[in-house]
Amino acid sequence: MEEIAKRLGASGRTLTRVLASEGCTFSGILDAMRLDLAKFYLREQNLPISEVAWLLGYAEISAFNHACRRWTGKTPKQLQSARVESLTEAA
Repeated sequence: MEEIAKRLGASGRTLTRVLASEGCTFSGILDAMRLDLAKFYLREQNLPISEVAWLLGYAEISAFNHACRRWTGKTPKQLQSARVESLTEAA
């Protein structure tokens, strides 16, 4: 967050206040962005789960698995399988 605030020319505290005034948090925005990217990478790209975790900024695959289950109720592998199933159903 500090890096983003710095790039915006503000302090971390100022960014936190501005986001709060909009009903948001930095972690909430980051979570939403990671979820959207995870869905894209897992459904649209042919990437290993370990690479998706790395692209999203997770040092450990287990942390990505936990986040994915929290977001969707499914593991990354299940989301990836849903893509494969939808492709075979369309054929």
